[in-house]
Amino acid sequence: MKIEHVYISSFLGIQALDIQTSTPITLICGPNGAGKSSCRDGIKLALTADLGRVSLKKDAGQLVRTGDSQAICEVRDADGDTWAVTISAAGKIADSQKGRQTDPTLAYVLDAQRFAQLDATERRAFLFGLMGVKLDGAAVAAKLAERGCDTAKAARIAPMLRAGFQAAAEDAKAQATAAKGAWRAITGETYGAVKAASWKAPAVAFSQQAMDAAQRSLAAFDASIAQAQGNLGALESISKTVADARAKVGTLKEIAALLVRRQVKLQHDEKALKDAQDALDNATAKAGSAPRVGLVHDLARSVDALMQLGAVDRDSVVGMDALQALDDYETQHGSLNAAVGDSTAQERLPALTQARDLLASAVRNSMRDVKASEEAASQVQLLEQQIASAGRADTAALDIARQQLATAQAERKTCTEAIDKLRTAKAAAEGAAQKTAQAAKHHADVEGWDAIAQALAPDGIPAELLSAALGPINARLAQSAADAQWPKVEIGADMGITYGGRQYGLISESEQWRADAMVAEAIASQSNWRLLLLDRFDVLDLQGRSDLIAWLDVLADAGEVDSVFLFGTLKAEPTGLPASIGTHWIDSGMAAQPLKEAA
Repeated sequence: MKIEHVYISSFLGIQALDIQTSTPITLICGPNGAGKSSCRDGIKLALTADLGRVSLKKDAGQLVRTGDSQAICEVRDADGDTWAVTISAAGKIADSQKGRQTDPTLAYVLDAQRFAQLDATERRAFLFGLMGVKLDGAAVAAKLAERGCDTAKAARIAPMLRAGFQAAAEDAKAQATAAKGAWRAITGETYGAVKAASWKAPAVAFSQQAMDAAQRSLAAFDASIAQAQGNLGALESISKTVADARAKVGTLKEIAALLVRRQVKLQHDEKALKDAQDALDNATAKAGSAPRVGLVHDLARSVDALMQLGAVDRDSVVGMDALQALDDYETQHGSLNAAVGDSTAQERLPALTQARDLLASAVRNSMRDVKASEEAASQVQLLEQQIASAGRADTAALDIARQQLATAQAERKTCTEAIDKLRTAKAAAEGAAQKTAQAAKHHADVEGWDAIAQALAPDGIPAELLSAALGPINARLAQSAADAQWPKVEIGADMGITYGGRQYGLISESEQWRADAMVAEAIASQSNWRLLLLDRFDVLDLQGRSDLIAWLDVLADAGEVDSVFLFGTLKAEPTGLPASIGTHWIDSGMAAQPLKEAA
């Protein structure tokens, strides 16, 4: 950035300053309290809108020169672009930064001491950003892939990079530790990288051929058992049939033996029934059809009278029921109006009827008993034929059949036990293979996570990225040291700054100033701002100042800087400077060069 014009009015100790810069290097000098630092702060304010000396915007009015209404800080570059900030005495701020993208690098070229004030983490982050080193998960995952790391694990660890390389590396170590624990759980042994690489579960002997043979034997035994069970079942069925028949024959013979007696009884009962029926028939004939006496007969006569008188409609339901009742009566007792018969015979009829009925029942029972004896005799004949045809049950054959079945079952049990052992051996063999595979997987996980942890360790990818960031910076610092004839400044991998090999905190104030100036110039060079603000160069002795002027002149001649502003306290404006350096003497907040009065 080539600055051609600086205008500062009523800002801090500046009354009015209007500087036209026609050289790459501008030396602004004067006595103490002349406004040099105010000029520096005004340029910084114009370029960054950073209030600097006040921490709160409400205090911005304090930056306005006492007695004035507003302060103006304005910078214009060679392209005609203007950066300006206006602050009213009331603290109202207007700036030209709106719509412009803020570059965090600018603050480091406007304040040479700023980088040294950062801690190691902040320095590393700044340098990564300055050099365009990508630290996002995708970029680091690509770096891990280049190193042959597992891509899935790299993708898994990528989110942890938001917390930094150390956090991601620690997470990878934790994953490796977990994988070691899983390996120990599988193997029951203490993990060791060499051991785990070749570890295998103890081998278990198993023969599939033996299993196949045992399965065939089992099928043969099952067939033998089925046949033996069939043979035994047939023999037992015959034996049971004979036993059941013999058990029935005894009872049936007893029943059959009663046949003759029952036949005799039946004949006796039939004769008695015939006699009773004849007696009843004779009595009935003698009794004739005498009027009926009793409630049933009275009711029958009453119903008949009602029907005769037409008191009940014959076609009605009641009439039809009455007619049916009269028919039933005559069926049982004869005509309602029969002539009167033998009263004695009539009196005997009920007893004779009862006797006849009892004898009829006895005949039926006797016929039933005769039939039972006849059927028993038939069954005895059939069972005896069945026993004769079945023959005598062979107890020896049954014993042989039972022994054959027991033998086949015992052999099957032995075969089953052998198969169970083979299955156990097969499961153990498969388990051993599975344990070996699982152990190998966990070992691979350990190696994979260890590889990522090592890659993310400070001497891994971070060192590689840091080398990419530090290489150009340190090369530029070495070139500046050679040009200025000063000890070399170097930024180490630990982000420590050394000057001539000594730590930054152990060197003198003037040495720190030189280190800061060279670091700021390296940042300006790498950021393409090509702009430097170096305050208090008067901390250097005469030789140091001479070296500074020579170094900056080299940069200007080489076209490696566009604008450098030097601020320092001097007794008088220097003379005999290179043509690349223009001077402006400030006294009491005003430049000795032609200036523009404050508005």
